[in-house]
Amino acid sequence: MSKLKGVVLIDGVHKPDNTIDGIKKLIKEFDFVPLKLVWLGGTEKMKSPSTFNEEFFKEFGVEVIMEGDPDDGISDPVSGIKKALKERDIDLVIQLSGSPQVNRDIMNRYASIVVSYGAKYIAGGTVFAEKTGKSQAIKPSIGLYATDKRVGKTAFGVYISKLMSGLGGYNTPWEAIVMTHSRGGPPSPPVVNIFNKHSLKPPEELTLEDLYNSRFKPEYLERLLSFKLHGASDVYEDALILSHYMDIYEEKTGKSAPKISVIGCRRAGAGYFHEFVVSNVELGLKASEICPGNYILHEGSGGEHPPTRVDATITLVQSDINISLLKEFPGLDGTECIILAHCQYETATVETIEQVEKALKERNPSLPVIRTYFEPEIIGDVNNVRKEVEGKKIMYLGTAPKKVKDKLLYSLEKNYGCNVVASSFDLARDDLMRYDIDEAMKEEKPEIFLIEIKARGVEGAKYIREKYGSPCKYLNNIPVEVDKEGNQIKGNVNLDETILEALNRGVVRFNKRTEKNFPVL
Repeated sequence: MSKLKGVVLIDGVHKPDNTIDGIKKLIKEFDFVPLKLVWLGGTEKMKSPSTFNEEFFKEFGVEVIMEGDPDDGISDPVSGIKKALKERDIDLVIQLSGSPQVNRDIMNRYASIVVSYGAKYIAGGTVFAEKTGKSQAIKPSIGLYATDKRVGKTAFGVYISKLMSGLGGYNTPWEAIVMTHSRGGPPSPPVVNIFNKHSLKPPEELTLEDLYNSRFKPEYLERLLSFKLHGASDVYEDALILSHYMDIYEEKTGKSAPKISVIGCRRAGAGYFHEFVVSNVELGLKASEICPGNYILHEGSGGEHPPTRVDATITLVQSDINISLLKEFPGLDGTECIILAHCQYETATVETIEQVEKALKERNPSLPVIRTYFEPEIIGDVNNVRKEVEGKKIMYLGTAPKKVKDKLLYSLEKNYGCNVVASSFDLARDDLMRYDIDEAMKEEKPEIFLIEIKARGVEGAKYIREKYGSPCKYLNNIPVEVDKEGNQIKGNVNLDETILEALNRGVVRFNKRTEKNFPVL
């Protein structure tokens, strides 16, 4: 079994021979190989930075990372730690330094950085670490995490999966295995192999095995209810929307769609670093081994993430977040980029968004930050859908905050030529949702219902069909990149480029860490 890979944090306040002896004792205690040493500061026991470095190189064959200006005694330990961890190949970081270089606040800061790169932080008898399972992915993986619920993880999960699998207009070498992590999934993670063709059976005759081995159709969501499953669970939402894009791809190119699978894990609770306390992610990882795809995308859940190692992360932050949360929120130090969601005046002022971006840059100055908002898309063939809804009276049902109501409804009317006469933002409450539907049918009499695949949305569609016989169509949310003035950036060019770069870095790290040869851009 190979030894653990470690980093030791040292200072110039201790005599080098004392520190060297201490490192040797730590190597015996924790059974690791010191790949890197990081200078936290202090010069009083140094002859010079170069001789200090030489002493440690002679003993361990590694140079001391000395960020800042060591000749003037100025240290930049945060930059040094990040430099040591940037390849995400380190298992543990051990603090062999104390006051005045480190106090409790500083220690917490260093620990947060280290854990965000997937390593443990050890300071004396205290170990800062995420809970992680024994199973690790045998394919490259990236985490799509967020600071809260309703930030757009599912929308971006679909968007990134589409991009990485070559469905978004880019020639990529990957095929996605999407792993969702919801609070309402089944005990054994379903594996939905949407790379298969559509089943020819009518929905009412489909078994679960049929559903999980077929490209999804909208009517399949209601069929799932008959098996006492949550039809709007993320795994099924992703399966339906990605199936829609795969159909479009095949129709446009005449080629077979990429072999995408969606795996639906479930979880409960959260730890200190926002990892799940209980989950079946290990079963999901086992299932991913036999999926034909070659890149795993983990969609986080709420503000939490799965307890497993990933090779890169992308983090979603809402534009109106409480800025004080960004100071300590775990994972922001090691993430590849930040996507700011809901960048629209209905959600946050230009000044507020500037303050959020400033706070993020203070935490991580080199961090790319991309601004976005969402527009609704009706799932189905664009031309056919427009013909069906154009000029019709529509009721919209979703989970978005009511303050964006006018923007959402205007977008639907502008893009599809429909007339939105009623709306409900209470999909999370079955009683209120039904009440809103009944009131709309009494007053405005909508002809078609447009429903988000969230919360009780599938139950709402079933209720409408059984009570009123009215047609329902499901909605997806499309990310739209904007500049600092809120103007759309055509083609989401910066957003796409940033995501593709993050994906590529993840594969490069995985290959280096595992000595494998997965394809890169």
